[in-house]
Amino acid sequence: MNDLVKRLHDRQPIKLSRLKEGISSLRAQYDLGYVHVLFIKTGTELTIELDKKNSSALPDDQFHGPLHFEGKVTLNYDKVRVMVDVQPTDLTGEGTVSHVSDDEYEAIAS
Repeated sequence: MNDLVKRLHDRQPIKLSRLKEGISSLRAQYDLGYVHVLFIKTGTELTIELDKKNSSALPDDQFHGPLHFEGKVTLNYDKVRVMVDVQPTDLTGEGTVSHVSDDEYEAIAS
């Protein structure tokens, strides 16, 4: 496991990024099957392919409570699962990554 994956393994502050129009931009990203996550402590931005069956659904009207997103990305040749929880009011929260096997990585559905 590479050093960056180790540093992102600990739960830490994140924010959803590349959202020019807030929730409407998030909905557009979600509908395309990805979200951008910025790990604030390291300045690492990841574009994760969403695992929608393990992520919050985005309702058409108002959001209630935190949103949970999970997905996958290859980070410095390591396959990882990304898990984040964000508040819909400011799209910030906490997140972590965990190393997964090749089989687990392929099983993460989008």
